[in-house]
Amino acid sequence: MYAQFKELVKTKNIEGLKNFIDKADAAELSNVILPRLGCSEAPGILNHLLSNISTTESSQSKHRKLVESILKKLATEKVSTSHVNAIVNRIIQEFPKYSKLQLSKIVDFCLNSLRLNDDEYFCWREILPISLQILEDEKYMNYKGNEVTGPEYKSLIIQSICNQHWDLGTLTSLAKMFGEMRMNKNDHLLVIRALCDKIPDVEPKEMPPFVHQILRLSDNVDGRLVIGTLQKYFETLYSSIDKETPETVESIGQLSLKEIQDTESTVLYHIRQSALLNHSSLKDFVKNLKNITNAPEFILEPFPMSVLLLISDIYNDQIFDIIKQALARKIQDEEKKRSCFWVKHVLPENSIVMEIMEQIIENSNKDRHMVLKGLLDLAFVLMDTGKPKEGEDNQLHEVGVKILQKLVKKRHEVGATVLQNLTDKIVAGGAAISHYIEVLAYMCRKATLIVLDSQIWISTLLEQLLAIPGEAATQVLYATIPLIRTSNAIRDSLVLILRKALYRKGVETRKMAVTGFLQFLSNLKISPFGLSQSSSSMTNASTSSIFTQVTMERGSQSRSNPRIHIAFCQEILIILTKCFSHESDVRQHLYKGLHEAVALNPELGEAAIELLLGHFQDFYESDETVKPPLMLDNCSSIAGPEALLQEPIGHLIFTLQKIYCTVASKNLDSLDRLSNVLESLCKRMTPSALDHLQVDDRSDLLDNLPKSQQKVNSIKLTITSLEALMAYRFSSWSSGNENVAQNIYSLFKSYAEILEFCKTVNKPQKQKKGKKDKDHDTTIKRGPKAGIKPPPTVLDIEIIYQMLSLLHDKVPWATKDQANYLRKRPDFHNYCLHTCIQIFQTAKTLKNVERLKYRDAHEKNYLKVGELLYKNIICDLDTVRELDEETALLGVECFKEYCDVMCTLFPGDFSKFLGEVCEPSPSEGFSAQFNTLISSLQVLIDGFYGENEEPSKIPLILLETVALLVNKVGVSAGSFGGTFEWLQKMAKMDVGDPHIALIILQLITNVEEREVEYGKVLDDMCLDLCNKLGTIDNNEITTREGYEVLNDSSMTQAHSIFNNSLKNKLTTASWVLGRLKSEQVVAASPGIGDDSFRERLKEKEKSLCKQLSYTIQTLHTLANANVDPGPNTELTFKNLHQLYSVLNNLTKYFSGKSTQQNAAFQAVRFIQVVQLAGKPLKATFYNLVTHTEEKQNSGRKADAHAQKNKVLKETKFIPKVVYEIEQFNKEILALEKKTKVRFLFIYFLFIGEKIVWNFRCLWRATLNTASREISE
Repeated sequence: MYAQFKELVKTKNIEGLKNFIDKADAAELSNVILPRLGCSEAPGILNHLLSNISTTESSQSKHRKLVESILKKLATEKVSTSHVNAIVNRIIQEFPKYSKLQLSKIVDFCLNSLRLNDDEYFCWREILPISLQILEDEKYMNYKGNEVTGPEYKSLIIQSICNQHWDLGTLTSLAKMFGEMRMNKNDHLLVIRALCDKIPDVEPKEMPPFVHQILRLSDNVDGRLVIGTLQKYFETLYSSIDKETPETVESIGQLSLKEIQDTESTVLYHIRQSALLNHSSLKDFVKNLKNITNAPEFILEPFPMSVLLLISDIYNDQIFDIIKQALARKIQDEEKKRSCFWVKHVLPENSIVMEIMEQIIENSNKDRHMVLKGLLDLAFVLMDTGKPKEGEDNQLHEVGVKILQKLVKKRHEVGATVLQNLTDKIVAGGAAISHYIEVLAYMCRKATLIVLDSQIWISTLLEQLLAIPGEAATQVLYATIPLIRTSNAIRDSLVLILRKALYRKGVETRKMAVTGFLQFLSNLKISPFGLSQSSSSMTNASTSSIFTQVTMERGSQSRSNPRIHIAFCQEILIILTKCFSHESDVRQHLYKGLHEAVALNPELGEAAIELLLGHFQDFYESDETVKPPLMLDNCSSIAGPEALLQEPIGHLIFTLQKIYCTVASKNLDSLDRLSNVLESLCKRMTPSALDHLQVDDRSDLLDNLPKSQQKVNSIKLTITSLEALMAYRFSSWSSGNENVAQNIYSLFKSYAEILEFCKTVNKPQKQKKGKKDKDHDTTIKRGPKAGIKPPPTVLDIEIIYQMLSLLHDKVPWATKDQANYLRKRPDFHNYCLHTCIQIFQTAKTLKNVERLKYRDAHEKNYLKVGELLYKNIICDLDTVRELDEETALLGVECFKEYCDVMCTLFPGDFSKFLGEVCEPSPSEGFSAQFNTLISSLQVLIDGFYGENEEPSKIPLILLETVALLVNKVGVSAGSFGGTFEWLQKMAKMDVGDPHIALIILQLITNVEEREVEYGKVLDDMCLDLCNKLGTIDNNEITTREGYEVLNDSSMTQAHSIFNNSLKNKLTTASWVLGRLKSEQVVAASPGIGDDSFRERLKEKEKSLCKQLSYTIQTLHTLANANVDPGPNTELTFKNLHQLYSVLNNLTKYFSGKSTQQNAAFQAVRFIQVVQLAGKPLKATFYNLVTHTEEKQNSGRKADAHAQKNKVLKETKFIPKVVYEIEQFNKEILALEKKTKVRFLFIYFLFIGEKIVWNFRCLWRATLNTASREISE
């Protein structure tokens, strides 16, 4: 047969060939080609056979059988892919000639081959798309005995394929085959779902080509399903790897972390390529994410985040906005969980944002450069977020800072880019740049070599230092200081820039220069006695010659050469003498920083003493007989109409004594001279320092004259000088000293005498005749109160601790008699506590780098002060009260301020404080320690409500302390149910002071919100309040509990407290509803939201409806309280407006979710919410409007303008409430129409439109009445 066929082909006998083919059956034709199917001549043989076969029905059957036999044989042949493709493509060319019957049999053949998976070359992958495309055009087809259209047939075949069991090896080919088909939307979704269902079973090495084909297939379909399935896939893979276990021989066959990361990287590459090709699937994916930012956990996962970052340069603003919104929502969710109990059950478990970011960086550390670039860009986007409110931290800034720190640590090559961006931001960013500087500081400290490799950006930044605002420039200085130890160029450049700054105008610029030079002194360590040996010649040295010499030597000597450091320090101290001709603030800044530098670098002590003592001599009377010993008039300079303070002599003395005490153990000549000066000052300042000021005629001190101002400056300088000398006495006190206590008390009495004098100074006022009535006019703005405002204390927390230790504890450096001399002086006790409070309050005002510096320097002192205050004052309060009631009051106030400053300034150290003062050990947990502290304060408060206790302000301050701790610390301290029970007990007592009553009520509402799911105590208190105030509808109220704190002096404010609590509940409900909307989007996403997820969503809906039911009942009670129109009714109207707004949105939510077959609201108690918000609440609202109108009409008619403004303010929310009620009506009607739940609206429509109309008429009538009164 083959010889005859070959001869016919060779002679080109076409007619003979056609006759040969027509006479031969399928088997004979198969014998012609099958033995030679693997040869190169096979495509030619096949071409001759197919080209000359007849198109009759019988010939088509033979044709089909020939094709089937060829495909069966080809499936087992060992040939090249190109050979297979040539044969298959030639077969496909004949398909348009086939009848639909024969072509449908070809389809069946391919389906069977797919089912059996017997085709090594997956020929069906090429055949099925063409076959189905041709058959789709048929008007009707026979499918399993049923007549269907061509498109229907195609859909049935696709469904059949999807219902088959697929071998994993065929998945990529299947995806490619489907990608070649034209499918309708439903078929497309079916195929995508079927393929995604197989993803969990795919081997990692097979995943990239499979994903590539799926992405091509899902070109016009939402990509949520693909990305979501891949997310679960890689989560499972990563969770199966134990990162702590090293690879061993036994684990060779297991999947490694690197293999997973490589697979994920390739998959991400295909996703990016799909985005670059502008496939709409990723557009839809990004668009969808905008709708779920209120459920951030679906976005803030490693894989979807990697996808977003990877394509961030393609969808720039959209991507970063989505991530930023998700991060902001995540941060706010965590705050809600801490402050509201029921929200904990609605929100998912904690996931730490930075752990996710770290995982992204770790997985992207090798070859995902675009992901890292996106992460870098994201960090700066987060740091560019608006400036936070006063007293708040912008946590998005914090996340951005941490991302950059992690990136710099893991990927050194990003250092230059980060530095460049930081430089641009800092130079252009004004004052709000502390978070950028924080990153810069981290890099200079932890990645010094990376910074030095990109030194040009640091040089650029330092060159612009003088253009940066003072405080920000100081932060830059602190950040770059670590570089001076390793880079001579940066060091030299910085010195020159700082010298320029010191000569520039502007106090902040000069202070910045002083800070920079002091940092040099602190960080350049010098050898012992190195500086002191050459300090004698320091003041005579030439500035330029020293600096030139140092610069020359630096090029040839080691960086750590002590001689260079000595010369440098000499140079700096000489430069700093320029400060003595600058403003008082600059000098004060120098003094404060210089003793801190000496504390870090004690070898500077003698040179610093020489510098300051030489300057001090200009204001010191060396003659022991002259009093006062200070030339105070020289400390101020008269410039035109005012006297300016030039020399803060008190701060200078304080700095001198601090340096003296720091280096007192050294054998230095200058120490003896300084000691003599300080001892002389202590003796000569004590006897009646006020008399020496010559201010007996006090009437002119407050005159706006230079001489008067100079006198006032002298008084203030004397106060600070006396404080500095007391500090010296305490710092230098040793057990061998005699009469130190007497001298301290003498200094204190002089201080107290001057302070009392300042309070009594008063400028006489000449009163004009006929103006007496103006004294009672409260609209006149008063000037400052009489008296001289004393200066801030010069003492620091270290000195205060020494003072308090002496007064309340045993100290080794003072004898018992000397200590007792001061311990029995209540006035000195009060001074120490007053000063301690002032120090705490000043510390809370510190910002940015100053706060960090202060915290690092004084952490230990604060812990010691706190322990002393708690153990010796709080725990021994009765003993302190026996000494003096005012001292006890100040001691409690001081402890309150201490708790506040610890929560504000040392939040991370508060647990250390509790560990020192509370009985439970740290192993029992922070919560146990915190509750112990609160309990001890509760016991003290209870003690003041005994039978024989006199009224005192101490329980008020103690309760304020409890409130402060509960509100600021209690959020992280876990449960404190004991405190809640104690507060309820207190609320049922007569506490007397209305301030205490209001604090108790506020605490109860806060703690209940945090501890209890539903506010039943709040409801009880509202009932009791309504019972005592009376009701608008005159119905009797049945109370469950009585609360004595609700009395005539507190009820009005209590009404506002309860309203604010309800406002918070409604805000939280709105917050949760926003989350439910996002979760519903997820639940409706194909293949992502499963049944268990939908059940959890239903539970959350039920929780929200139950919470709203309780809130509506409480608001109904509160709105019925008989209160006068004003802030209270305004708050009530606002809450009613917010409630109905939430209900509108909730109704829309259920309307969008429900169908006629499935009313989604029926199983979640929404009907109960509608019932409560219907007749009862609307009737109460109507009564409140009527009550408000009646009260307003009964007011004074004389002041009509004020009356109209009052009416507008008190009623402006009424039409807004009416509008929301009308919208609620419409939404309920629409929901009823959609779901056919007829009984739903019956609950709501008890009042009808007439009442709504009455609301509007009443409000307009009230305004019209006021307008008529104005015209009359």
